[in-house]
Amino acid sequence: MPQKILIIDDSRTMREVLKVYLMGGRYGFLEAESGARALDILRLELVELVIADINMPAMDGFAFVRAMRANLMPRVRTVPIILITSDKSEEIRDRVKDAHVDAFLGKPVDAGELVAAVEKILGLQGLPSSRGATAWASGPPEARELGREPRIDALHGKRVTAKDPVDSVDKLPHAPGPPSSRRR
Repeated sequence: MPQKILIIDDSRTMREVLKVYLMGGRYGFLEAESGARALDILRLELVELVIADINMPAMDGFAFVRAMRANLMPRVRTVPIILITSDKSEEIRDRVKDAHVDAFLGKPVDAGELVAAVEKILGLQGLPSSRGATAWASGPPEARELGREPRIDALHGKRVTAKDPVDSVDKLPHAPGPPSSRRR
């Protein structure tokens, strides 16, 4: 049974990006566009982790965390929380320390850091199914150092970087069948 992660961000695009980063794991996702909607979901659904943006209208991430931690239902108030934000000021860092959350990540979110934080919180470090997700998300060290993001060879699941260019399906290693049998 997949572990449920509730992703809270007023940006639909950001919610989708976070789900894509975590696709390699065995997770189910619930989404909320606001803290108030997330609290409604938490009353009805059992989740193992919450990932919430700090900068949201109406109820920001800090107000959401306070409301969640004050909830009368133990299964709601004890859920681990990862906060994310593009604001990296000292004031925000100090507020995060006082917020009683399990992790804090800056935007743009690094896929490898997100996967590592989720695995650590959910106790999945070192499991075979999660190692692949971490390796893919973070890419090889040389690609990260040069600012190249890894991508996946759609036919074989092989990770390739800009160092290994693939201009067409015909140039992929071990492409199935003769070139004439593939659609172009």
